[in-house]
Amino acid sequence: MGEEKENGTFKRVQQLMQQTMSERILLLKMEIADDLSRLLNLLVVGLISGFLMLMFLLFLSVTAGEYLTTQLQSRVAGYGIVAGFYLLIVLLMIFVFRKPIGQKIDSAILDALFNKPPDPQDDAQLHGNGAASVAIKEEIQSEML
Repeated sequence: MGEEKENGTFKRVQQLMQQTMSERILLLKMEIADDLSRLLNLLVVGLISGFLMLMFLLFLSVTAGEYLTTQLQSRVAGYGIVAGFYLLIVLLMIFVFRKPIGQKIDSAILDALFNKPPDPQDDAQLHGNGAASVAIKEEIQSEML
C-alpha cells in the first residue's frame, strides 16, 4: 500500500514537473516574441525616421546648392561647396566619431534587447513562485501526510 502511494506521488510529481516545464517553455516563447516585436518596432520607426531625415537633408542640400549657385553665379562652385561640406562630415565620422557612434549604437541595441521594465509576475514564475510550482508544493505536502 505504501509502495503504491509512493508510486502515485511520483507519477503526480512527474506530471506536475512536465506541466511546469511546458509552462516555462511557453513563457520563454512569449518573452522571445515580446523582445522580437519590440526590436522590430524600433527598427521600423528608425527606418521611417531615417528615410524622412534623408529626404529633408536632400531637399535642404538642393536648396543650399541653388542658393550658393545664385550668390556665387557658378553652378559648380555652389554645388561643390555643398558636396565639400558632406565630404567633411563623412571624413569626421570615419576618423573621429566612428568609435563613439559605434558604442552608442551597440548600447542602444543591447538596451532594446535586455533592458525592459521588470514584471513582478514574470519574476515570480522564473523563481519558482508560479501557480504550477505552488501546486507541486501543495500536492507533495498533501501526499506526504
